[in-house]
Amino acid sequence: MSRQSPVSTGQGTWTGSVDFTLKIWDAGFCAHLQLVNPAPIASTAWSLAITLPASTTLASSWSGTYTQDATNPLLYTATPASWNGNIVSGSSKNTGFCVSFPTGSATPAAPVFLLTMSGDASAAVPTAAVTATPAVATIISEPTVVPVVTTVPVAVVPAPTNPAAAAPASTTTTPAVVPVSGTGSTTSSGTDATLAKAAAGELLVGYWGQVTDATETTAQQAISAFCEGPYDVINIAFANVFRNAENTIDLNLAANCDGTFTDSTILDCPAVGTAIAQCQALGKKVLISLGGGIASVGFSDAADITRFTNALWNMFLGGTDTTYDRPFGSVVLDGFDLDVEGGSDYGYDVFMEQIQVLMNGGTKKYYATAAPQCFFPDVLQNTAYAKGYFDWLNIQWYNNVCGNMNFPTSSWSDAVAYWYNWANTVSVNPDVRLLIGAPASTTSASAESYVGVTTPVSGETATMSAIIASWRANEASRFGGVMLWEVVAALSNSNYAQQIRTVLGG
Repeated sequence: MSRQSPVSTGQGTWTGSVDFTLKIWDAGFCAHLQLVNPAPIASTAWSLAITLPASTTLASSWSGTYTQDATNPLLYTATPASWNGNIVSGSSKNTGFCVSFPTGSATPAAPVFLLTMSGDASAAVPTAAVTATPAVATIISEPTVVPVVTTVPVAVVPAPTNPAAAAPASTTTTPAVVPVSGTGSTTSSGTDATLAKAAAGELLVGYWGQVTDATETTAQQAISAFCEGPYDVINIAFANVFRNAENTIDLNLAANCDGTFTDSTILDCPAVGTAIAQCQALGKKVLISLGGGIASVGFSDAADITRFTNALWNMFLGGTDTTYDRPFGSVVLDGFDLDVEGGSDYGYDVFMEQIQVLMNGGTKKYYATAAPQCFFPDVLQNTAYAKGYFDWLNIQWYNNVCGNMNFPTSSWSDAVAYWYNWANTVSVNPDVRLLIGAPASTTSASAESYVGVTTPVSGETATMSAIIASWRANEASRFGGVMLWEVVAALSNSNYAQQIRTVLGG
């Protein structure tokens, strides 16, 4: 990744910064761009000039209109889509493209970018700065990420004065990302029991909170009903509003909790908190999942990232700031799951760094996980997954052409190869594990995404047992286990989770 620095051009226009990451293979590359506004004013429009390397051809693009120059076939101009033209100070929006080049040709140079932004002509713009030299791409046999080269920091907006959004001193800097510390549950050899299970390819994760079944009682659907079952980890779904009217975080737990704190939109769920404590007492890990398919997510600026980090820490994890309401009472969850499925990827790398500082200073082991789509590129590819430390990924192998139902075709195997390569060459955590995410019934996701455990569904050939066997035979060093959406549906479907546990072992 490289950043080109801001220079003043006057008259309400200025040069923005372009952060880019190249994913390269033997016949092309994809460039994932973050267009950063370093000015103290919002941009209302932008234009990105792109000079492609020699012998390359634009194959596809996204999040913008790409127009080829009439006289120079290597020169393109990208302009905004309907949603990414306005970029506030210190923030960014994304776009990107893929190119092809002849197999076996010489190593290509990196593309060259010039980002012109415009806004209120009466506002000041940054002074001149030195332009960074773009990183040079290197071809290897599988996709890789060009190392990060950051030369000019994005302008930082002062922290808000609201006490519920104020930042502790420990989150005002950007530290190196290191593994989370803490004690946690351990094996007889002193290793973390949950991570040991993932390393053995036997971890089973289930989501809880969004599905209810009219044929079962409330008690049968409570999170505590799954404490003694086959799951090792339960993700609570979802903290789906990253910024509510109180500058904190809102939950949606469907019918599992609907009471709120006085004069607040924040759910007050003491019974869920009691059930969580019961699960933890039995050695289960309980995490809060952030986002979901229908959510209000993302960050507006640097201060907003810090606000969200502090809210997460004090509402669900180890924070003790009493200005925050805690939806589950005094219970302390075991970490978080990042399930962001839309919007800009701006700021998630900074969030990951800030929350790791807080978790590293905690008195217990906290887990950082995420749930990307199986396809490439995922919405957080350039930020969280490139720079954040994750213990494992709950990859969603459903609702997409790369899903489990297409095992063992190339649409499935190519995606597996990508994530396996990501784990080996990009992941900050050298021991990261990858889980097979699967719908637990035909109604949990698109019907065609559902795969039987040992017997194929009608008209299909794939089974979960065959898929697990393939991972263990070919990607054993990264295989961590299985994630299921969702626990109530799994129970109603002939105890699908127990069937998966039988295949996994452990």
